[in-house]
Amino acid sequence: GLSREQIIGKDIKAVIPPEAHALVLGKYQEALSENKTVVWEEESVYPTGKRVGEVKILPLTDESTGLKYLVGVVHDITERKQADEALRRSEAELRALFAAMNDLIFVIDKEGRHLKVAQTKPEKLYRPAAAIVDKTLHDIFPEPEADLFREHINRALTTHQPVSIEYTLDIRGREMWFAATIAPMTEETVVWLARDITDIKLAERSLRESEYLYRETVENANDIIYTLDLQGRYISANQAGERITGFTREEIRQITFADIIAPEYLELVQQQMEMKAESGGHTFYELEIVTKDGRRVMIEINSRLIERNGVPIGILGIARDITERKRAAEKLGEIENQLRQSQKLESIGQLAGGIAHDFNNMLTAINGYSELILRKLHPDDPLRHMAEEIKKAGDRAGGLTNQLLAFSRKQILQPKTLNINEIVSDVSKMLQRLIGEHIELKTDLSPHLGQVKADPGQITQVLLNLAVNARDAMPKGGRLLIETGNADLDETYADRHVGVTPGRYVMLAVSDNGVGMDAETLNHIFEPFFTTKAIGEGTGMGLATVYGVVKQSRGHIWVYSEKGVGSNFKVYLPLIDKEAEVVRKKTIESDLPIGTEKILLVEDEELVRALSRQILETCGYTVIEAINGADALRLCRENGCDVDLLITDVVMPQMGGRELVGRLAEMRPNLRTLYISGYTDSAIVHHGILNEDINFIQKPFTLEDFTRKVRDVLDAA
Repeated sequence: GLSREQIIGKDIKAVIPPEAHALVLGKYQEALSENKTVVWEEESVYPTGKRVGEVKILPLTDESTGLKYLVGVVHDITERKQADEALRRSEAELRALFAAMNDLIFVIDKEGRHLKVAQTKPEKLYRPAAAIVDKTLHDIFPEPEADLFREHINRALTTHQPVSIEYTLDIRGREMWFAATIAPMTEETVVWLARDITDIKLAERSLRESEYLYRETVENANDIIYTLDLQGRYISANQAGERITGFTREEIRQITFADIIAPEYLELVQQQMEMKAESGGHTFYELEIVTKDGRRVMIEINSRLIERNGVPIGILGIARDITERKRAAEKLGEIENQLRQSQKLESIGQLAGGIAHDFNNMLTAINGYSELILRKLHPDDPLRHMAEEIKKAGDRAGGLTNQLLAFSRKQILQPKTLNINEIVSDVSKMLQRLIGEHIELKTDLSPHLGQVKADPGQITQVLLNLAVNARDAMPKGGRLLIETGNADLDETYADRHVGVTPGRYVMLAVSDNGVGMDAETLNHIFEPFFTTKAIGEGTGMGLATVYGVVKQSRGHIWVYSEKGVGSNFKVYLPLIDKEAEVVRKKTIESDLPIGTEKILLVEDEELVRALSRQILETCGYTVIEAINGADALRLCRENGCDVDLLITDVVMPQMGGRELVGRLAEMRPNLRTLYISGYTDSAIVHHGILNEDINFIQKPFTLEDFTRKVRDVLDAA
């Protein structure tokens, strides 16, 4: 209430009411003597009445004279004090005030405890009021948020000023935004007013995303998006404008359409602009532009008038590079020829795959029998040279079929030394989610597995593709088995499997007990785009990819499957062992164990049956052969079951191996049996086809492995 003239140059006692002299002088002295900022509240009677002020005094020193002086700020808090007093006097008025608000309203003490909840619309609360009253911030919110809210409350109480904040909460699984004002109510309490601004924030976010999407769409469009003024000067262009024309955006803004459009099209563009300015609407036409480096580019223009308040101000256009399209149109005949050639190549690819498959069956017999002949011939035998030439021809034919099967394979691998067990362990963590809970996943990993050199990412893809293929074969559930082990593939095996190099390998097997595949399907499973699934459910590239990766990794893949029983995919990758010995070819017959016993051979695959019989007879055994279980049972009933050993495939049409053994047990209870199958032994056992104590050898087998197993079973008996 005093003028400046009544204050400036006057002694403190002439300005400050008498009742405040001692307090003020003491605070001044404290600030000067201790050289610190002093803050206090002063209540005195001034010409304007009784006032309450918050006073802050800061001591400073004049650097030139060394004199000390004070700078003071007085904040009139009379109204706030009066409001506090009024609030304490009239709690009813406070409740009425709360009731009039459309916000979340809380009264919280300095310890963060909720004293009151005032809300006319309880549905706005994130939890019932009874669950909030008497609860602290830490009882309700996570620790980081609770600590931050507590700091805001302390700041409001300390500064005696409202604090405005925004915060988010996860309420019943939904992120919600609130704008809050925390205002001091008493010395120890605050009122917390929070307004739900979720819809506003979501709208802002949506707007930002829309703007970002618009910018990204324009900037990353393949077409030029540009604006022109009515004089033909470029105002803006996107990245495609720079890329196609070769001019930078700064350069584009310095030129007109006449500087970039091919001269013979200038009149057309001028007419289009004049027509647009007169009638508006869209115009659509083609022209050529000349790029910065002198190239000509044919573009397709789609443009419209830009107006502001009904007044034309410019042109918005989209220009698409159609140079390649034009060139394609000009060479339509050439493209049609290319299309016919492509279709021809596709047909050849399908034919080559079929030929290679059938030819491999013949090569199995050719190479297998030539190997048997070479074992029988003395090194000086005059027929040996002809047998070796047959073998060489078979090898060359095998190489040819390998080329046919490798048709269109163009993968780039990054091989590393790795352990397949580690990949299986890593991938199996996510395989269960991939194949679904209705399929049981089992692994049987060799603890002494060797290392291979392959691309870990590609091998992972092989495993995933095989697992997905198995999953699709078990729509109603089943069991997926993944196995690893070391394998020795000798030259006899290599002779019967095109593209295989004899040596030590690591085997990865993936087996399922799903629907299985018939011979026709097995003939095509590795062909690109071949699939047995419905349209839209598969591309037919999964197993083709597996095949390509395995082959380019110098590996081998072999499949055994029977309808209604399941499938077994075995991948062989070369084992890396610096101390591995060179595999030496055995050429003398005495390397194979021999015998004179009588054997009943039951195998539905003619080539395998004929070769097995030849091997056994070469080793001295007497062989009776049957094409399936029913045929074998007939032979035994007609001629008796006077045999020393039964060798039978596990899965055969009409009657499987296990059923055959059970039927023959009535005639020959102690008949010794050796099972053969394309499945691994673990897969056979887990599928419930055979018991764990059976004699078993899996296909494909080498001459030595087969004859040794036969001899072991006979001798063990």
